[in-house]
Amino acid sequence: SIAKAAYSKLYAAMGDAFTSADVSSGFTQPALPSSTTWASVAYGDGLFVAISSGGLSSVSSDKGASWQVGGSLPAGTWKYLAYGAGLFVAVATGPVAYCATSTDGTTWTQRTMPSSNWSAVAYGAGRFVAMGNNASAYSLDGISWVTGGSIGFASSSFQMAYGAGRFVANQANGSPNTAAYSTLDGVTWIASTLPLSTAWASVAYGNGFFLMVSNASGGAALAVSWDGTNWLSSGAAGSSQTSLVAFAAGKFFFVPSSGSTASVMDYPLKFSSLTMPSHGFTRSAAFGGGVAVFLLFGTTALTARINLWGGVNFNLPNLTPLDPEKSAFVRAL
Repeated sequence: SIAKAAYSKLYAAMGDAFTSADVSSGFTQPALPSSTTWASVAYGDGLFVAISSGGLSSVSSDKGASWQVGGSLPAGTWKYLAYGAGLFVAVATGPVAYCATSTDGTTWTQRTMPSSNWSAVAYGAGRFVAMGNNASAYSLDGISWVTGGSIGFASSSFQMAYGAGRFVANQANGSPNTAAYSTLDGVTWIASTLPLSTAWASVAYGNGFFLMVSNASGGAALAVSWDGTNWLSSGAAGSSQTSLVAFAAGKFFFVPSSGSTASVMDYPLKFSSLTMPSHGFTRSAAFGGGVAVFLLFGTTALTARINLWGGVNFNLPNLTPLDPEKSAFVRAL
């Protein structure tokens, strides 16, 4: 953290590709407070917060190791949760023209949205962007919302990621398609052509590029983009259908639609298998405090949690300047 603050331009150029996660510790299954359909999880300000589609919430202050009952959200079918600007922001599908915000996952406040049927929200570049059925909205604080531009496509479900100054989304409704959607500000949207027609399921950003994965039978196709607008085919993540791709600490995680064999990808495109708890498919993942938390599909009360740092400690030796400018260099492996 000190090095990142002192050499911000260097880190902006190289990203976090060299702080690669250690997943050798394997998964545990901490329990959520109740068995319900948990829809989305996010991390912020030392807290993991999960929401259910029916409006329940749960909070963990110990890196996902244990979970407590949170506050109830307003009536709605809740879909997606994001953290930014000190707030957790949840959006809902169905005929509700509002979102809900919370600083701690315990007290939730209803906020007015420009329209209804929101299925995704993300935070980046100092703003939230929400998207839904051929509609979008943006907010600088998560509280006051402004109507955004037309996406150009009506869909009941989207997945969205932020990176490289751009919000990028894909349809996640299980139907084959060839389009991705992106915006810098939530106002002007660009439709981009994907390299093949398949059921694109999820998108994530890390190590300087966007990665999109399909949930089509016969293999998890990949598409990659460095700018969020121009896409290339990038092989496959494995033989299983994949419902979720997520990024943390230099690695992409690919979670299958069923079974217990996930995949992990190191840069560049080096795959290894990872055993996780058996499940239907994973809805959402969040990363923080050195751990990753995955929500499992269905009415289960279990999460899948993995320690990304594997107990690694950086015990730095005494440093001796190596040049007249009194600069010292450390390489941490």
